[in-house]
Amino acid sequence: MTDIIEMAQQLGKAIAGSDRFKAVTDLRAKIDSDEALQADIKALNELGTKIANLEKETQPVEPEDKRRLQELQHNVAGNAMLQDLARVEADFAEQMNRVNTAIHSQLTG
Repeated sequence: MTDIIEMAQQLGKAIAGSDRFKAVTDLRAKIDSDEALQADIKALNELGTKIANLEKETQPVEPEDKRRLQELQHNVAGNAMLQDLARVEADFAEQMNRVNTAIHSQLTG
């Protein structure tokens, strides 16, 4: 059993050292340090919650809130780093699917 755990640890290290994993972690760090983007994401979440609560209570939503929500959605969805993150996360997920397939193929023969 120890050999299997050691091999799993080696696989984990190899994955952590892969270009695809590094691309994801590097881009997440850049996104986390982008204060303007983080402010937009926070504002979007807060305003989205506010509007959802108003709608749930069948209360009117101010036109300014609707406009601001659209503006924030546009800013966040159009952010190049977030678009790149979606791409690199998909690349990493594809790599992990291939790893899982390789392991599974050895289990099923």
